Amino acid sequence: MKFRLSGAFGELSPVRDGRPHTGIDIAMPEGTELRSICEGVVQRVVDYGHNNIGKGVIIKGNDGNFYIYGHMSKIRVQKGTYVHDGSFIGLSGNTGHSTGPHLHFGIQAPNGHFIDPTSTFDHLVANSGNNSIGGALWERFKDVHGANGVKDNAVDKFMNHLATDLSHWCSVKMHEFHDWFTWALPDMVGYLALISALSIMLFSIVDTKWVKRTIGGFAAAFIAAVGYLTYN
Repeated sequence: MKFRLSGAFGELSPVRDGRPHTGIDIAMPEGTELRSICEGVVQRVVDYGHNNIGKGVIIKGNDGNFYIYGHMSKIRVQKGTYVHDGSFIGLSGNTGHSTGPHLHFGIQAPNGHFIDPTSTFDHLVANSGNNSIGGALWERFKDVHGANGVKDNAVDKFMNHLATDLSHWCSVKMHEFHDWFTWALPDMVGYLALISALSIMLFSIVDTKWVKRTIGGFAAAFIAAVGYLTYN
């Protein structure tokens, strides 16, 4: 078992001031990939700082229940995002009121009562981890091969898992690139303005047509960059 149950549902603990535990805790290293175990819509994305579950995602499943992921380090979905069983939602962490890296998982019924989620433990473990694409593929490959030989439709299953893992990996990399690009874009705009000004000064005497093309190109790039910053 790659992860262990570290906190049971209904458990009474001084950490929670003697109040019953409303979910289960699964010990896992910070930065472990987390994926949804249900199909539904992200109802809320929360950040309680050093309190409660810290950074968390609450998904309203198609069955009407609310699925709660807590103590996350990074969240890769937003309110209104539609998720499927296996959709990447973020990384585990140690945020909020926590004594160590782990995932808090809870299920709340529409009437507000909490449901014992212990039966979902194996599903949660299966949908968590595989931090590298190579490790993910190896785990998926082992899943479709048993001790008694290749299972029925093993190739189809493996290819489906392969497509899912590649999709998750690409999603993570795209989010990382977006974060970097948004951070670097203001400096890039400044450099574009400086290069444009220098180009005008150096080449205005030599070739006025070239200057017009240069100004037009940098102006278009500048407008595109400002537009991106405005709407993101």
